[in-house]
Amino acid sequence: MNEASALGMQKEKVVAEKKKNWIKGAIRHPGTLKRAAKRAGESTRQYAESHKDSSGTTGKRARLAITLMGMH
Repeated sequence: MNEASALGMQKEKVVAEKKKNWIKGAIRHPGTLKRAAKRAGESTRQYAESHKDSSGTTGKRARLAITLMGMH
């Protein structure tokens, strides 16, 4: 195996690790959306649906929550 192909394999492994852990990097404050939903007296899904069009951090969290709920 030559040096170039060894470097290519290492790079692929790093990229695969980054793709594998994208959710971990996307969630900065675990539980924040759930706490906000509880304060509003709604379920997490209801809160996310009602705030998905909001701008700012709450909207981002709501859209991510909807995406992650769709994966389950």
